Amino acid sequence: MSEQKIIEYKYDFETHYKDLSKICHEIINSVALINSSYQYIDARYPETHEFKFWNTLGNSVKDLTCLMKRTTLCRYSHFPNKEIISIGKIIDNALAKLEDYPDSKILNVISVSSNIDSNTPVLCDAEHTSQAMTELITNAYEAQLDTDAPWIKINISSKDDLLAITVTNPGSIDVNQLYQNLSSALYTTKDNHSGLGLFIVKATCSSHDGSLIIESDDNTTSATMTLSLKTGQSI
Repeated sequence: MSEQKIIEYKYDFETHYKDLSKICHEIINSVALINSSYQYIDARYPETHEFKFWNTLGNSVKDLTCLMKRTTLCRYSHFPNKEIISIGKIIDNALAKLEDYPDSKILNVISVSSNIDSNTPVLCDAEHTSQAMTELITNAYEAQLDTDAPWIKINISSKDDLLAITVTNPGSIDVNQLYQNLSSALYTTKDNHSGLGLFIVKATCSSHDGSLIIESDDNTTSATMTLSLKTGQSI
C-alpha cells in the first residue's frame, strides 16, 4: 500500500526572507570576485595547475558559487518571473544543470518518459522550475549513493490543468517523519548539506499554484511537483 503525503507549504516568509537577504548581501559580491579571479588566474597562468591544492581550491570556489546561486534563488522564490516556455525546454534546462554535478555518472542513470507533447506550453519561471526539477533529481541520486545499480525515472504527465513532474528512485522512506520536518525551512538529514533543495522545490510549487507530493512504498520513493498548465497560449 503506497504511503502518500502532500507537503503543505508553511513558511515564515518575513523572517527567512530577511535572513537570506542579509546573507546574500554580505557575501555575494565577494563570491563573484573570488570566482572570476580564480577563472582568470586558471586561464592566464597554466602553471598554477601544478600547485598541489589548485584543483581543490577550484572545486571549493565552484561549490560556493553554486551555493550562493541557490541561496539567491530561495530569496526570490516568491517572486517568479513567469513566461511561456515548453515542457521540453524545462526538461532540457534541468538536465543541462546536472552537467555541473560533481558525479558525472548521474546522467547515465536517468530515464525520461512523458505522455505530453514536448512543445506543450507552461506559464512558469523557467529558472526556478528547472532548478526545482534538478533538486529532485540530485536528491534521488544521493539517496542511493551506496547502491550498486542506481536508477532514476522521470515521468512527465498532466491532469486537470496541472503539469506533474515525478522523480522516482529505489528505496523506502518514512513519509510521515519527512512531512513533519519539512514544515520547517531548510531541513536536511544529510551531512554537509544546506537543506536548500526541497525548500526550493516547495517554494516553486507554491508560487506556481501547485504542490509537492511525496510517496513511498516498500520498494520505491517518488517525489512529484505540480505546476499549473493554464497559459491560454500555444507554442
